[in-house]
Amino acid sequence: MKFSVSSYSFSQLLKSGELTHFGCVAKAAELDFDAIEFTDLTGDTQEERSAEASALRAEADRLGIEICAYTVGADLFRESPEEREAEIERLCRQVDVAVLLGAPILRHDVCWRLTGQGNGRSFDRMLPQLAESTRRVAEYAASRGVRTCSENHGMLAQDSDRMERLFNAVAHENYGLLVDMGNFLCVDESPVTAVS
Repeated sequence: MKFSVSSYSFSQLLKSGELTHFGCVAKAAELDFDAIEFTDLTGDTQEERSAEASALRAEADRLGIEICAYTVGADLFRESPEEREAEIERLCRQVDVAVLLGAPILRHDVCWRLTGQGNGRSFDRMLPQLAESTRRVAEYAASRGVRTCSENHGMLAQDSDRMERLFNAVAHENYGLLVDMGNFLCVDESPVTAVS
């Protein structure tokens, strides 16, 4: 078993500027964690994120701490085909960042809200597009040696029934679910029932 911490755990210190991502690596090592997960890196461009990822990996290697995962926000339901393709492409570029970090897992969100129009009026109507888009990211990630997953997070795709339906609809060996037991409470679901 490995004990790891997320850079999200240091979010208040990151926001205030008291800590950088490099400081998170040092703090994780100081606190005797085996690994660290990073949430969205701060660069505005792919080049900036790539440079930061490479430097963070070098620092983690120097301090003897593993980077176990990279987590990014995503909204894979888009009404226009162009916006949908752009979001899939953006996530594939985040897979490339995970490779530079040396992170074997990319965790991404699926969607955040109903749109109130078209197929965005219901989770069931959104599910085919969500599954196909998620599968495409998983396929690309598999070609780069990175596994993908989604957490029960974001209210719309958070309860156990919807997460299981999403997993079954994606139906790709390189895609899995990350279960946050506490997140089920946010959608009024018993964690004991949800996890089972």
